[in-house]
Amino acid sequence: MQYKKWAEQWLACYVRPATRERTYEKYAHQMEKHILPVLGELALEKISAGRLQAFTAGLTERGYKANTVRGILAVVKASLKRAVSLGVTHVQFADAIVCPKADERRIRCFTTAEQKRLETYVLHKGRPEWIGIVLCLYTGLRIGELLALEWRDIDFGSGAMHVTKSCHDGWQNGRYIKQIDAPKTENAYRIVPIPKSLRPILKAIQK
Repeated sequence: MQYKKWAEQWLACYVRPATRERTYEKYAHQMEKHILPVLGELALEKISAGRLQAFTAGLTERGYKANTVRGILAVVKASLKRAVSLGVTHVQFADAIVCPKADERRIRCFTTAEQKRLETYVLHKGRPEWIGIVLCLYTGLRIGELLALEWRDIDFGSGAMHVTKSCHDGWQNGRYIKQIDAPKTENAYRIVPIPKSLRPILKAIQK
């Protein structure tokens, strides 16, 4: 069986029913853009360790960062391992791939003075929608949760906001779009208190 035919079957029958829609879309996008143009015409039995390593090297040479390459390879590995477990092919060499070292990102938090400067600028000189920056500073909202926030999620009576959804990147008919979806885990559903100093500002923006 050609790999592209197996990939189509794997995505439709084993990925889509068992994962979130955005996970399926991500895998499908990686298949279409990165994987199938190189490996798609090969028979499953012809996808050797050498071909997989050359594919990996090609991604790196094209300038993709290590974490992006590792994400693409994760899709290849999952598809080939499923093929073996179902008897579609009898051997796969995905575990032999030498992956590029993961990017180490150093994270530096704002100092108290930096946060104060940012807050002051947003509240006194910035555009109204920039209030979201301060909301993140005070409530710990993730960027996706902030982008999905609606006025109906804010309860001024109790002074809290209800986090029930998230905004994420997606692809539809080959086009990049923003999608609103439920949070990844049950723990992501939560009620977050809004600082008293921000409540009148939010009310004013709502009007």
